[in-house]
Amino acid sequence: MVSVLVNINKKCRFTSEERLDMLREVTADLDNVSVDSFSGLLVDYCEREKFTLVVRGLRTINDFQSELQMAQMNYSLAAVDTAFFMMNQKYSVSSTLVREILELGGDVSSLIPPKLLERMQHSG
Repeated sequence: MVSVLVNINKKCRFTSEERLDMLREVTADLDNVSVDSFSGLLVDYCEREKFTLVVRGLRTINDFQSELQMAQMNYSLAAVDTAFFMMNQKYSVSSTLVREILELGGDVSSLIPPKLLERMQHSG
């Protein structure tokens, strides 16, 4: 399950529904992956869906510091464990930086699936 947090306080380039559509598009050939969204606390979503483990990707040491605090709180609140994976350097670039490079005419095609890059180039 890939889940998208619907956070009204976060300014995103795409709506939650567009983000879900894009995730479904890039995972369509993966039979064992489904896409969902939720709002509110992650632990409430995990309890509702009967999840006991969350998988998170880490790009930097700063990610680790904040993610560790969240993982400890999630376990404290609802015994939800967290597994961390270090991201491949290719995918360690922040979405803000990718957007900036794209807006300035740079080539980000090695970082974004072709169909999603097309969407990004036509949004704004």
